[in-house]
Formats: sequence, structure tokens, C-alpha cells
Amino acid sequence: MRIPENKIEEIRLATNIVDVISEVVQLRKRGRNYIGLCPFHNEKTPSFTVSEDKQIFHCFGCHTGGNAFKFLMDYGKISFIESVQELAEKAGIHLDYEEDTSKPEEQSEQEILYDINHTSGRYFSDNLLNPGEGDYARSYFENRKIKIKTMREFGLGYALPERSSFVEFARSKNIDLEKALHLGLIGRYNDGRLYDKFAGRIIFPIFSPNGRVVAFAGRILEKKEGTAKYLNSPESQIYFKSWVLYGLSYA
Repeated sequence: MRIPENKIEEIRLATNIVDVISEVVQLRKRGRNYIGLCPFHNEKTPSFTVSEDKQIFHCFGCHTGGNAFKFLMDYGKISFIESVQELAEKAGIHLDYEEDTSKPEEQSEQEILYDINHTSGRYFSDNLLNPGEGDYARSYFENRKIKIKTMREFGLGYALPERSSFVEFARSKNIDLEKALHLGLIGRYNDGRLYDKFAGRIIFPIFSPNGRVVAFAGRILEKKEGTAKYLNSPESQIYFKSWVLYGLSYA
């Protein structure tokens, strides 16, 4: 799904870049523009300029610049779509989506990674909620008084104990295995064989503030010698640990 260009333009016109940047940068008026300390590099003398007339920002120190969407993308380490969603919410604009007919190779790298995590999250959730294979994992949550409704709402999941279950699923969905490696969903043995990184763990998806899956955390159900109790996704192009707080999207 994609956001129509006319809707993006509506959001851009309804947004004042000064208001957006003022939430994180202390700005003061100088002539027709606003200036402040650049949030993208350390400086003592302000070189960061915001133009309300042109609705753009520019730093004469590190030479970054752009519109309100670009500022949120760079500052929040988020995708373009997430920046549009955030500004739409601030402006009180309802978003309409249309079918995305672009080819996979035309997608941005970030969007491909988001799609892989979304598909993987659905796979883990289905494992947990399906009768039979998910019974053991569900009993762990149920013993802690966590209801099925909560499991669904938070996207909780289960990675099957077989070390090749997710790899086989990824191949069946034509998921780029190198990108799955980058996201920490699978690993590679010295002999080149691939294996499931989260095998035998209950899964806690980690969401961006806008509700997109950026990473996973897994807790082992059966402790084995030499196996870490908890396993988290590594940082990636869409996951920066210092920018994410678990559960924030629900708040």
C-alpha cells in the first residue's frame, strides 16, 4: 500500500516546518528566518537555519537540509512513510492508501526491510496462535495471566524450535536472505548453511513510534547450556536502540 501524492502534498501544505523543528530545536527569529544549534552535529555557534517562507531547513555547518519530511526522517531515523504518517497525525489529516503497483526492486531499501519484519512478525504470531505447534508457547503466556487478546494486540509470537523453520518460510515467501541476515532473523554457519536465530523462543516485536516492526526480542523457553536466555535483533538501517522504547507506539 502507498500514500497518494496528492495526500502527501496536502500534508506538506498543512505543516509549518518551524513548529515541527521547534519541538526539538530551540529556534530564535533572525530577520525572515529562524536559527538554532544544529541537531545533527556539535556546534557552539548556530549555523542551522529554518525558512518559514520556503518551508525548508539548512545547516551551513554540516550541509544537511530539506523539508519537514526530511527533517523527521534524519532526526528520528525513520522512513519517509513514517514521517508522512507522523505529520498527518499532527495536522489531523486522515490518510488514504492505495495499492502499490511498484516492483520490489523499485522499493527503497528501508521499505524492503520493514516488509521483511512485518512478514516475519505475522509468521511468529501465527505460530503462537495456531493450535498444536503454539500450545507450548501459549501456555507460557497464559501461566502469566496474559490473554489471547493481549497476545494479538502486542503481536507476540513464537519461533518454532527447528533450526530451519524460518529459513524455509523465508524462502517460500521469496524473502531476500541476505537482508534477513542483516536484520538478525537468520544466521550463517561457517560452512555457509543458514539457520534460524530465534529458534525455540517466544517473540516480542519491537515497534517504531508509528507502529512499524523494526526489530524482535526473543526469550528462550527451554534453557540450554551455552544459549543466551534473551536474544535481541542487532541494530540495522531501520532499528536504532537509542531511538526506540518498547511499547511507546501503544502509548
